[in-house]
Amino acid sequence: IFKKSGGGKEHRLAYGKEILSLSVGSSAASEGGFTIFGESPASIKGSETYHWVAKDELKASAGGGGGAILSSPALKTKEAVEKACEAISEAAKFTILVTVEAEGMPEVRLGDSLAPEGLEDPGLEGSYEVRWIEHRLSLSGGFTSRFTCRGR
Repeated sequence: IFKKSGGGKEHRLAYGKEILSLSVGSSAASEGGFTIFGESPASIKGSETYHWVAKDELKASAGGGGGAILSSPALKTKEAVEKACEAISEAAKFTILVTVEAEGMPEVRLGDSLAPEGLEDPGLEGSYEVRWIEHRLSLSGGFTSRFTCRGR
């Protein structure tokens, strides 16, 4: 998702009521920054062209440009490389990953936020942006939803 985060609805969930389980991890954000490379677009000039050699280098850097090096053949223009760099730079600001399993909640959408309440560690309470949703329906577990969220 190449858009700024936030702007969705906030859903408050109580631990032990709506929340069945919650796990916390951290993202692998690169502290030394990163550099992202795109790939030359194909040409209409036929077999006499060299598709892997760009006239201009398709490259963008953030956070000092050291650290991770990323490459994507889907990025064919300088504008696409710069937009991807901005999106990855924004995503790197989020360092906490939270996975919440709850009773089925089909109303929660990508970009919404979850605010868990009643946790043993009050430092984890806050608002987390939903970045991945998985719904399950089974005879043993009923209808459940699993959300992977990110926070600062």
